[in-house]
Amino acid sequence: MRRIILALLLFCLVGCQAYRPTPPDLPAHQAAWQKRLPDAEGVRAYDASLARLGVDSAGAFDVGDGISLGEAETIALLCNPRLRVARLEARVPLLGAQQAGLWDDPEFGLDVLRILQNVGSPWVIGTGLMFTVPISGRIRAEQVRAFAEADPALCAAHAAEWAVVFDLRGTWSQWTAAGERVELGEEYLNGLAEVLVLAQAQREANQIGAPQLRVLQLEQARRKGDLIAVRGEQRRLRLKIKRLMGLVPEAELALLPDFSSVAPTLEGHAERVHMRAHNIELATSQARYRTAEKAFRLEIRKQYPDLKLGPLYEFDQGQDRLGGGLATTLPLWNKNRRAIAEARATRDAAKGSYEARYETIVADLAQAHVQLDVAAQRGAWLREHMAPMADRQLEDLNRLGTMGDLDVLIVKDALTNALETKLQILETRLQQALSSNEIRSHLGPPQAPSCGSCK
Repeated sequence: MRRIILALLLFCLVGCQAYRPTPPDLPAHQAAWQKRLPDAEGVRAYDASLARLGVDSAGAFDVGDGISLGEAETIALLCNPRLRVARLEARVPLLGAQQAGLWDDPEFGLDVLRILQNVGSPWVIGTGLMFTVPISGRIRAEQVRAFAEADPALCAAHAAEWAVVFDLRGTWSQWTAAGERVELGEEYLNGLAEVLVLAQAQREANQIGAPQLRVLQLEQARRKGDLIAVRGEQRRLRLKIKRLMGLVPEAELALLPDFSSVAPTLEGHAERVHMRAHNIELATSQARYRTAEKAFRLEIRKQYPDLKLGPLYEFDQGQDRLGGGLATTLPLWNKNRRAIAEARATRDAAKGSYEARYETIVADLAQAHVQLDVAAQRGAWLREHMAPMADRQLEDLNRLGTMGDLDVLIVKDALTNALETKLQILETRLQQALSSNEIRSHLGPPQAPSCGSCK
């Protein structure tokens, strides 16, 4: 019998897993990061699987003629460091759930006693194995709860993907607008330089005074300073795009400007219905509620006892005895009441959070629609009224210039008015793009989220 017990213990130890450290190696990671290219085969292979997020470059991924917004989205979804971490974190509860619901390990007990009186065989040895038989249904409830816990993590990974896509789209629109501001600023400075040449000639002929010339020079200096700031913002946004794409800051990229301001076509009730089914944040909140529901069910199950039974062996006064044992917990006072009360309150809180998240999304959607409408109306008004007036003013000044009767300060004001009008039109286009993207982000991807499927 002693040999059998020893063999059983050795068998249990052999089945245990071993530990091996795997420390991070930043120099090796840096080398791999430097080699990460936007047209790598892994990106091309991944590109075909992105219909679920509404990424449009599937089947046309080619960065040889420059990187479009759709191609940048594909690269970001594969290489963005935040998404890599989110996917790794999503694996943790899922891998744990796959090992959940196992029976408790058997308990081995050993008692050794010595009879103090003088007897022929003074040693009493008792040993036994106790197996827990889960008659309460706790095991199945633990499995369900474990897989329910994996759902919010999977939803969170999908939400991170969706957030990166729209962060990239918004940044891309801002970068495109910054490039337009640079071109408008350069165009304005070129026109102002021509006016300065004329003003200096008029000053030499005493047709204008030094203060008028100084006004133009100060305007030129101020606009050059503004242009430096806009170019700096353009560089910053370009670096942010590279960061979102998961590429090194010094990567050489040819980015193609794009406002991506396609407005969603759903309205009213249809929009709400689509949002309830497709919004990833709402799906994440719903998955958290289901987790709380399954946790509450598990705590209810835990108030009922399981059965423990197993064989017993005893050696007493030279005689071997073999039998069995049976034990269970009597649910008289504790009954897992604290855990049940906390689980019920957690479920209620998760339900309230889900409902509150829905209200917030509906409110954010309404606000984004207002911003989109205001930007569209303001842009239309600027194009219909302000732009023609600025053009006519420049045309009138050109006619006066051909007749030699030109006030350089009026010309400066006309150039400034034209620039400000163009910048305002550009701002409305940018606001339309950002508002449209916000609406699309709240509505969710074309396909409903696949997370939250464990019931």
